[in-house]
Amino acid sequence: MALGGLLLLAATAVAGTAGPAQSVRLGTGLLLLGLGWSCGLIAGSTLVTGAVDADLRPTAQGGTDLLMGLGAALAGVVGGPLLAAGGFGLVSAVSAALVLPLAVVWATSTRAAARTR
Repeated sequence: MALGGLLLLAATAVAGTAGPAQSVRLGTGLLLLGLGWSCGLIAGSTLVTGAVDADLRPTAQGGTDLLMGLGAALAGVVGGPLLAAGGFGLVSAVSAALVLPLAVVWATSTRAAARTR
């Protein structure tokens, strides 16, 4: 999960600072975005599977998939106007602001786990 969050933050930094003529930089940022998304999706699915009893797993997985799809739809609706208003820089700043709480949760849980050892 932490790797996914770090990759997503790196993607916002790389893609968000790409100028109009920096297609390689933008492509690299988008590659990092895909890798971060995949890491988060796999880790999240694993956490849900491990936290829910076997008889409730299909419902839980379906619910999380529904929420992910709704989040993607909302991002698509909001992303277009953000891109038009401020370019990739603004989209990346908003995206980073959404990922930062994940970093806080991860850091807090890592410290709590270290204290219990």
